Amino acid sequence: MASERERLLAFCFANADILLEVSTDGRVVFACGALSSLLGCGQAALIGRPLLDRFPAEEKPLVRRLVGAMAANSRLGPILVTISGKSGETPSMVLAGYRLEAGSGNFFLTLSRPQISTIEGAGRHRDSETGLLDQDGFQEALTHRTGDLARVGSDSALTLIKLDHMESLQSSLGPEETARMMGEIGGLLRSHAIDGQTAGRLSDNRYGILRRPDTDTHALERELQVIADQMAPGHDSGVRVSGTSIDVPPDELGDDTAAKVLLYAVNRFAQDDDRPFTISSFREGFREMLSDTVADVVRLRETLESRGFSVALQPIVGLGDRAVHHFEALSRFPETVSPAETVSLAENVGMALKLDLIVLERVIEILLSARHGGMRPLIAVNVSAASLEDRTFIEAVERLLNDHPDLRPQIYIEITESMQIRDIEQANLRVRHLRAAGHKVCLDDFGAGSASFRYIKALDVDFVKIDGAYIKQAVRDRRDEAILKAMIVMCRTLGIFTIAEFVETEDQATKLREMGVDYGQGYLFGRPSLDVEALIALATHRGPARTESSGRRPRMMRRGAVESWE
Repeated sequence: MASERERLLAFCFANADILLEVSTDGRVVFACGALSSLLGCGQAALIGRPLLDRFPAEEKPLVRRLVGAMAANSRLGPILVTISGKSGETPSMVLAGYRLEAGSGNFFLTLSRPQISTIEGAGRHRDSETGLLDQDGFQEALTHRTGDLARVGSDSALTLIKLDHMESLQSSLGPEETARMMGEIGGLLRSHAIDGQTAGRLSDNRYGILRRPDTDTHALERELQVIADQMAPGHDSGVRVSGTSIDVPPDELGDDTAAKVLLYAVNRFAQDDDRPFTISSFREGFREMLSDTVADVVRLRETLESRGFSVALQPIVGLGDRAVHHFEALSRFPETVSPAETVSLAENVGMALKLDLIVLERVIEILLSARHGGMRPLIAVNVSAASLEDRTFIEAVERLLNDHPDLRPQIYIEITESMQIRDIEQANLRVRHLRAAGHKVCLDDFGAGSASFRYIKALDVDFVKIDGAYIKQAVRDRRDEAILKAMIVMCRTLGIFTIAEFVETEDQATKLREMGVDYGQGYLFGRPSLDVEALIALATHRGPARTESSGRRPRMMRRGAVESWE
């Protein structure tokens, strides 16, 4: 048992709600503080019991490793953990501690209510095998912890690790052994994270950790190797561990963008399994990719600020009469830059909203110019799911259209599904606001992502654009044709109009019309054109387009008829 002097000295190292003294065999020998309110028990229920009993199963590997690694005169934490609290609750607490050189050799640990901000929604983004954050959770955490990057030092902030041949080892182990090994891996990585949280599983065998500045990455690799080898017969798992520390992107990007650039590069590299893997190629390849990404972001920012890109229009026609119904506005960057890759980059580094608003500005200019010529075309503007989720999106649209509210019925909002919508309820509130203001709303690439049917159930849209993959295959594959027909029937039942993209042949157009698709878009009807005024004039002179209120439609059609061309 430690003396009062030892306890008071240890308490000086951590201001806390609870002080625990733990023996070298892991049992609580002293406890004081807010035991009842936080743990739901008194001192008597703790003394003599294992420390690990106070933590849920997913936290035990982390706590065991943290405490076991404490040498004399060493400090632990602060590390954010969850505890087994009263009434079955698992509140977040900050674990810290100190181990004295003299005396009993016991551990002095503290638990405190968090004074540091926790990662919002971290519990929803956990990898079930390791207890680490999953890829989405790590992205949120890395952005959330941007300020910590400067604190820990830019040359030692992020470590990326690969466990090569891990799949072979896992296939040779039983479920319990695999679970124990993955839990130990997760506990080890979290024990080196700056807050016990910011460590993530990026793919099956690749991990990222925003680590403490005192972490020895080579020692960390060796510990991971030991965990894998101990689980294998003969203690040779075949797993090969390698890692690299990544520099933080330059300050001129800003904290928020820098974190997103860093993770964007991490994700790209984590998904790149084609290149041959060695430690040197892993490090150099990632550094090269990070450098390229930073350069791309700087170039994109300059492009947006200078308005150094164009907007093309592509017609969308009624499959019954082939009259142009509306146009889609498409961003066109310099010839060497892929529009799809540029939009993806903008989404991942937080520039999607700016890009979308600049395109909207250009569309407003096109519409005003067309009105001078007596034309009132309808134009769809792509809006990223990232923009839709931005709380400033609606306000920004309001500002742009404040002087031209009569243009709203001519501007469609086309929601792209390249990024997942996280808060679907808030997104739908914004969709409803847009529709109430006079805009029609379209869901792009329907059927391409796993979330498509969840979106169509939750979002009050007027149109869906069916993914081109179904269109191309439906004419030759009976299964794809059946899926496409089911989509069309569902949309018709809901009163939602359908648009088929990538229509390139007359056979496709005919079959789609017979299946009940309302509109088509593709090279058969016209390629994207930068000569927008000529394209609008040509389409207008071909004759009036059919409005949504004409033709067959169920009574449950969404309110408001689309304005026809004049």
